[in-house]
Amino acid sequence: FFCLLFTLNYLSSFIGNQLVLNTAMFLILRKFLTVMNYLFDLFINKKNLPSYFTMSVILITVGTILTGYDDLTADAVGYIVVFVNNTLSLLYGQMSDKFSKKTGVSNIKLLIYNSYLVTPLLLIAIFISGEAKRLMQFEGICISMGITLLMSCLLCVVLNSSYLISNEKNSSLFTQLLSNCKDVFIAGISLGILKDFKPTVNTIAGMLISTMGALVFSIKSIKENFISGGNKKTQ
Repeated sequence: FFCLLFTLNYLSSFIGNQLVLNTAMFLILRKFLTVMNYLFDLFINKKNLPSYFTMSVILITVGTILTGYDDLTADAVGYIVVFVNNTLSLLYGQMSDKFSKKTGVSNIKLLIYNSYLVTPLLLIAIFISGEAKRLMQFEGICISMGITLLMSCLLCVVLNSSYLISNEKNSSLFTQLLSNCKDVFIAGISLGILKDFKPTVNTIAGMLISTMGALVFSIKSIKENFISGGNKKTQ
């Protein structure tokens, strides 16, 4: 079941990224995962969350809506796929967190098991979907393609490992809130390299507000961890 969630999560992520307007819009829609995690922890898990969690989620949500206001289009299919991706990510994060605490199996081991099971399925899907043929027509077998695939694989390892380690050591909501700090860097890359992000008053203001929400959370969390660490040493 974890393998199925894992596979559908990443497939919907790739498909959603292709269907929406641009990379920045995809990341804006993905940020609603933070709100979904917050509501899940609040109403389903019945967690007593600190007040700054609520403040951060509100700022991130307002900033997200404002950032995407200029780019909102009638791209209904793309939006639906991304929100399906958000739902699958939410379920996988929450279930892996509970599974790890219940069984003692680390999230990294779970990731390795999933990777073994998923790899042959995705290789088959690449050929059935015609993706391999389109890749050869576009790039062909060459050194640059091999280097690109290798770099992509290494980045996937770092991305998945760091996400799951944080998810295991902290919580799914904590990880999602902290990950929102990357927005400024993503916007810079989209603006300078990908050329698919046009800064406007709304996008800049939205990014500043959502980043402020992420920073509020990060600073508060660091202070709390520092204080709790100091108390343990004193004891």
